[in-house]
Amino acid sequence: MAASDRPPGDEIKSSTAAISAAGIPIVSAQDQSPAVTLTAPTTHWVQQDLIETREILQAFWNERIIKYNKQAIDGYKDYLLREHFKNSPNGQKILDTIFKDAALDFEKFCSSIQQFPLRFIHEMNAAENLVSHKETKEITHRIEKTDIDELLAYMHEEKISGAVAMRGDTGDLIIPDMPENKSSYAMHSVGKVFTGMLVLRMIQEGIIAESALKEPLDDDFIKTLPISIQNHLKENKTSLHQLMTHQSGLGDYLRQYFKDIEEGKEPKINKPEEFLQFEDKRRFAVGGYSLELMYGRPDVAKMDPKKIYVGSEGEQGLFCYVLQGGEIEKISLAYLNPDMAKSITETACDFIDLNDKQTKAIFNITANAGYTADGIKYSNTGLVLVGLAIQAAYEKKYGPCAYDEILRRYIIDDANISCFFSKMPEGSRYNPEDQIAPHIAGGPAGGYWTKAEDLAKFGKWIYERCMADEKDTSDRPKLKRLIESYGQEFYYPQYNCVAHGGAIPTSSAFLRVSLETGAVVACLSDQPRVAMHVQGKIWENMFSSPITPVLTHGHTNVRP
Repeated sequence: MAASDRPPGDEIKSSTAAISAAGIPIVSAQDQSPAVTLTAPTTHWVQQDLIETREILQAFWNERIIKYNKQAIDGYKDYLLREHFKNSPNGQKILDTIFKDAALDFEKFCSSIQQFPLRFIHEMNAAENLVSHKETKEITHRIEKTDIDELLAYMHEEKISGAVAMRGDTGDLIIPDMPENKSSYAMHSVGKVFTGMLVLRMIQEGIIAESALKEPLDDDFIKTLPISIQNHLKENKTSLHQLMTHQSGLGDYLRQYFKDIEEGKEPKINKPEEFLQFEDKRRFAVGGYSLELMYGRPDVAKMDPKKIYVGSEGEQGLFCYVLQGGEIEKISLAYLNPDMAKSITETACDFIDLNDKQTKAIFNITANAGYTADGIKYSNTGLVLVGLAIQAAYEKKYGPCAYDEILRRYIIDDANISCFFSKMPEGSRYNPEDQIAPHIAGGPAGGYWTKAEDLAKFGKWIYERCMADEKDTSDRPKLKRLIESYGQEFYYPQYNCVAHGGAIPTSSAFLRVSLETGAVVACLSDQPRVAMHVQGKIWENMFSSPITPVLTHGHTNVRP
């Protein structure tokens, strides 16, 4: 788009000059410390990220700025204003200047945007789908001191607050020497991997029959549940595997649970069944959608054009999907209004009512769109029931025992995990601006508090248990086969890995375990979406190599 065709405005000024003239330091959203301006080549990770983000910004400039896609430009500006500047008026002024000037000079635009944390550019790319991820292959790697130095420098440069622990090809855990690794964090939905693994351990120990996973739940167990849940499970002949994989048709509990906390009514949770008092009473079709639709890009043939779907693509995070004209349109949750994004993350894959006025504004939907909403897939309530089913099966054989104690006996102690709490322990890290965060309680659906080292111990335990089972000559079911057969909640066959993220709008967690090489990455953070990004960078730089050569650009790889 020619400059003369752009909307009228004041005389164009250099964005960097405007920032300087405003006398405002560019600050991170978390620690409010001035960003470091580099004048010489920095670490390899940062240099490579500068190359990658430059390529993304070039594509954004070509496809969105030059062609003047106002919706995309405004979406990115709003995102940066919210995430980096916390909606400050000065932040708005800086961004207005950067984008007003953008079409005239790519280099100025690129250097201005690269002053912000580079992860924000990757999140924009995930939303806009401009540059594809480079194809890589997994490799074994011995983690050296230089790797840790690179990681810590990258986290410092990106103003990332979080804890990290890893396992390389030596089999030992590597715990970087950083203050964050001494604190515990909420693991959020990563806790679902513990629950799923505990089911598989119960099968190995003969406490739950493998054949029972896909049979209707035991009547004696169902009778212990609230009557509304009883009726739904009986009518639909719901199986344990359907509960494990979010195909039970049950609602969720987090919305009401979080609402009570916000209203000052802190829930007293001492055992898993107490979460059920908050469960959503809505009921939906059992097994109505495939896991591929829930956790991958939706299948066009299975999509209803009158619905919007929420899911994720690999490690890129949550997205909204809409079918328009036979094509899938994808919108990142990062681009949503914070209240709407919070609502989605609290209820997970909740179908959004597109007749709602606020939603229409967010998605630019016309008044006559006629979209409706009629279902929920992702269910934390279902995972609570998985935990209670484990407890019922164990007690049927051995007598009374609390769920957390069963988990401790079969996983926590066996993995030598020392920090694992259902309530926030003293000295934990969380975002102090979030009144919900310190009141998160752990249970079968997630929410336990742990350290990165202990989360990595769990990942190490998964891999080593799988390897030990392969050498076992007994008839006991092998853990890896059980993971492959029933672990759809957390197993990715295309990568042969166990992986799961977890988050609320102010913090994040991620665990990845390669069942091929034994590599483990555990990340916990008191910042949103950061854990997923950091583990991705670690995997990219330590545990994978490009299949095709990475091209470099003819410019100096330094921060502007």
